Formats: sequence, C-alpha cells, structure tokens
Amino acid sequence: MDILVYEHILGEEFSDKSSSLILHEAILIAKFLIKDFAELYPNSKISLLANKKNKKFFSDINIEYRDYNLKLADDIAKTHKRYKNVLILAPEENMVMFNLVKNLENKGINLINCNSDFIKTTTCKKNTYKFMQTSKEHLINSYLDYKEMPSKKKIVAKISDGLGSGDLYIFKNRNDLEDNIAVLTKKHFFQDYKEGKIISINIVSNKKKFKIISINEQIYEHKCSNEISLKEIFIGKYNHMNIEFKLFTQSVMNNFDGEYGFFGIDAILDKNNNIFLLEINPRLTTSYIGLRSSLGFNPAILLEDIDHKFNINDNKIFLEKIKNER
Repeated sequence: MDILVYEHILGEEFSDKSSSLILHEAILIAKFLIKDFAELYPNSKISLLANKKNKKFFSDINIEYRDYNLKLADDIAKTHKRYKNVLILAPEENMVMFNLVKNLENKGINLINCNSDFIKTTTCKKNTYKFMQTSKEHLINSYLDYKEMPSKKKIVAKISDGLGSGDLYIFKNRNDLEDNIAVLTKKHFFQDYKEGKIISINIVSNKKKFKIISINEQIYEHKCSNEISLKEIFIGKYNHMNIEFKLFTQSVMNNFDGEYGFFGIDAILDKNNNIFLLEINPRLTTSYIGLRSSLGFNPAILLEDIDHKFNINDNKIFLEKIKNER
C-alpha cells in the first residue's frame, strides 16, 4: 500500500523564524508515522511530500519535493499518481485542513483522513457544540460574549479554530478578563471553567466503527499570569476508565459522520467522574508520538486491522514531554 504523507508545516515555505516548537513536533510526527507505515508495509513506497530545505531533518525517509509552481492540491494530485493513498497532516486553523481535504476529495484522491464534512463541522470549536443534538450532559456552557457569563466565576477563553493549545487563557472572573482584554482576539469565545483532569483520547476508525487506542492526561502550565500551554502528556494514564470513556465517545460520535483514520477528542474529567467535551480533533494529534511506547506495538496496524487484539488496560503509561518555548 503505497502512501504519500503531506505535513503542512514541513511542506510550505515558512520563514526560518517560524515557531521551533511547531516545527519540532511536525518533524517528530512525520518520522514516527512514516516509520510505522514502512514497517507495516515493507514492500510499499512510503514518502513525505515536503519543502526541499527540510530534507536535512530526514536522513532515512524518502522525500518528494514540493513544486511551488503548482497549487498545493494540484501538486499532491500530481505526486499522488505514484501512490495509492495520501495522508494529510494540517492544522484546522483558518480552514487549512478542510480546504485541502475538500480539494483533494474533488480530485478523487484516496485519503487516509476524516472526510471534509466532518473536518468542517469540528474545526470550529464553538460550532461543534451546535451539532451535539444528543448527550447534552457532556457540554460546557459556552458564550460568544463574556458579559453574558456570571461575573464572579472563572472564565476560559480559547480560539475557535486554534492551533494546539495556543492563545488559551484562564481568568479569575470578569474583572480579571477586562483587565487583560488586550490579549483576546475576535476568534476567542468563552466557556465556564470546569475543575478536573484534562483528558485526550486517541481514536482510530475504519469508517464502520471506531476503537479507543489510549486515554491520556494532559498537564498544562502557566506561561504568564493568565495564559496556559501544554507541558506534557501521560499517555495511557486513564486507560483503566476505558468503559466510561468508550460510552462518552460513542455518545459524542453519534452526532457526527465521516470519521476515518486517526483522530482525537479532548475532555474534562471532574472529581465525580463526569466527562465534559472540550473539542474534537479531526486529525492525527501530537500524542501519536508516544503510542507505540505505550501500546507495545505499531499503532498503524489498527488502520489495517481495527480488530487487532490488545488489552488497553495492559498498556504502559508513557510520559511525552512537550518542548514549550518561553
């Protein structure tokens, strides 16, 4: 099964001043994913479509070079002729992921990705809630205008289509927000603050059904007085609650169609084991890097065989540190 992987950070002509954190994560994800595909399909051609200058980061991976004389979707379609399948790694921000996947679908490209409708629905975090016709007990109160919120309660401000955990703020109350309002943008919306553990769920789907691979705890730290960022992920820490999170995930996914391949859900687990939806990530996430170490086998196998036998409770807890910039 020949596969072409396109990673947007590595594929575009970004300035050398681009975020080293984002570049570092992009390199790691591409390396792990292509290594896993190469192991799973040893007689197939597995390649990364990337900017020529990024070849220096990959000594043992086959690189296809971007042709900047062509629009991105046209370049992928042209290169795709030498492959049967394409996997896109791109941010939801500014509809980048949606627009690219939609264009490739229109060209008849076989994608190992959630479909464009699913991506469009889940790209905007505030709009995702509108599709939750069932399981409303898993929703957190959300607001477009913070002035509609109780004035004394903690407020979470997040970007509707943010990249990772960027521009994420917690304010003590409305006065605290107004004292720091300069940090907010038109893309921010607001939610009630929920006390609890921040959970990320790794999921794989073969279009007919999904399987939870790992249930992780995300640890955040303060970058400044209000802004927080992801510090580390404990892969598999909450696998022992597989039954509870499977029921939660099924309840959430009953509202959507079009999931395929690797994707994720972020949630809050409170002290009473209530689970609240934060967002759906319609793509392979950074935590993929730690899955093999936790599972003890190649996670790409689950794309080929979703019924591959393993006991999630036997997975090891693996600490994945995030290289934060200061």
